[in-house]
Amino acid sequence: MLEWDGTPHRTDGAAATPEQYAAIHHGANFVGLDNDRTMARIGWMNLVLHDVTDPHLLQGDSLSKRDGKPKLAELLESESYDFVLANPPFTGTVDTNDLEKDSKLFPRASDKGKKKDDAVTNKSELLFLWLMLDLLQIGGRCAVIIPEGVLFGNTDAHKRLRRELLTENVVKGVISLPGGVFQPYTGVKTSILIFRKETRREEKQSFTGQAPRTEYVWFYEIEKDGITLDAKRNDRPGERNDLWDALVKFKLWLTEGRAGTSRDEKTLLQPSFHTERWRQALLRDSADQLTAAGQAFADQSDTGMWDGQVWGVHELFSGLPRDPKAAQEQIKAKIQPALLELAKRYLAPATQQIWAKWHPAQIQAPQQALDDWQKAIKNLPQEFRRATSDAQRFFESEDSPALPLWKDWAKEALNTALAKHEAIVTQANRSSFGEYLPVSNLMQETETLAREVSKLDGFDVVLRSLVIDQQTPLDAAKHWVVPVREWLLNDEWQSEDGSLKGSHDTNGLVRQQYVEAMLAAKLYDEKEVLKDGLLDPDCIEARDWNLSSGQYKPFDFTQLKSDKSVVELIAELRQTEQSVIVGLDKLLAMVEGRE
Repeated sequence: MLEWDGTPHRTDGAAATPEQYAAIHHGANFVGLDNDRTMARIGWMNLVLHDVTDPHLLQGDSLSKRDGKPKLAELLESESYDFVLANPPFTGTVDTNDLEKDSKLFPRASDKGKKKDDAVTNKSELLFLWLMLDLLQIGGRCAVIIPEGVLFGNTDAHKRLRRELLTENVVKGVISLPGGVFQPYTGVKTSILIFRKETRREEKQSFTGQAPRTEYVWFYEIEKDGITLDAKRNDRPGERNDLWDALVKFKLWLTEGRAGTSRDEKTLLQPSFHTERWRQALLRDSADQLTAAGQAFADQSDTGMWDGQVWGVHELFSGLPRDPKAAQEQIKAKIQPALLELAKRYLAPATQQIWAKWHPAQIQAPQQALDDWQKAIKNLPQEFRRATSDAQRFFESEDSPALPLWKDWAKEALNTALAKHEAIVTQANRSSFGEYLPVSNLMQETETLAREVSKLDGFDVVLRSLVIDQQTPLDAAKHWVVPVREWLLNDEWQSEDGSLKGSHDTNGLVRQQYVEAMLAAKLYDEKEVLKDGLLDPDCIEARDWNLSSGQYKPFDFTQLKSDKSVVELIAELRQTEQSVIVGLDKLLAMVEGRE
């Protein structure tokens, strides 16, 4: 089962074979490093508590020199990991004198001269990405949370890293996260970058305009993640969480490519949610009636009960519904009348004695009868309260959702019973007195009822369905696909033999002969600047390999709040543009003294 945020439960491997269990919990399958001693110790302890033997978690700086640090060097061996999942430090800098000098790991600032031994950058967010690329095996995958600046920064290091990711590896997706997801620690805008390694470290080459390995990049814009975006970051169980939608649509992108991106494009996909009440099975529960499955488990256990295990109350007790509100209503319908009947039965002997005294007289003396009755029951209300108070030991001592119900129902039962019996004695001359079973043991009967109510103890948990099965219409798509390299249409181009004319065929696809001709003529000049007029200015390569999702978000004309048509609005913009140009011409003439 899964909590509303995806947290799994009952996945402790109880159904696995000993060999499978050992493989799952082998420490070598989970490797981590943290430069902070406290965080490393907490992480190590967490792995041990989850039965991961021999955790491979080390305190150390993964960017620093590895000489004299054999354990660090072993964990950071190049091309040795299938997956890297990371949330590295944001916008930090490192001491370049302490940085690992491997030029295959961290590119040099220059091939020659004074900077040939210097790393291209000291920005930690860039260096960590190069480290992750180096750690991955060919075909290995990485999902990393990065500050947004990595995606659009214009330094040489930023561009070089993005170009390497896109041209020599495959960037599968960029998921833009809303500002505030890491509050209160940082307000930095972030994204999730997902990529696959395709080029061995020894086969890296200088970029000469070769075709990028990444053809298209999938972008998704998260607006809500199920938690408030302020500094408090309060959970909002069951509310909108775009990550579920992104998960489904990213899988479609992986399996079906561009064809899969149009499916449910303007539909928000979410799981369904329901609430359960969970609690630890306690010693006292062994005397209650368990469900058939629960009894079978209890019969097999050493203690004969579920003591210490956490289960839903509907699993622990026969007949209780899954929904906590329905369970409360069911218990209420059973216990409230029983408590009232118990209170009336407990007061009945004393009330009957006074009623018998005044009923035969057939005279109206309510005050005298009331005085006699109050003397007769003087200690009974307190005894009833004491019994219900003593029964509170069956409830959780702190944060019990059931105890307030018990207190309220017991108080209401006693007050209602007192009012009922008072009416009987004050109207004794014309009232009747029914039959009441005697209360032989008030404490025992009270405890029986309290145990029923205490079944409602525990804590409510919002769970999600295992499938994502809810659909909500969207005004605009939240994801889009952008080409890395898109050739501009050139109708004037001709092949050398004159057999082909135009850069694209009748289907709008670029001709391979055209591509080969342009690459032969070189896309970039000697300063690695892209030549004009060859690539579509809206493709990723033409924008300095920019991977910021907002750069490519399609404009949604349906969102325009205007009575005018799109054509009319564009015409107005063009007219405004002409007016601005005329004004600038006049201004230039004035500056030059021509007017």
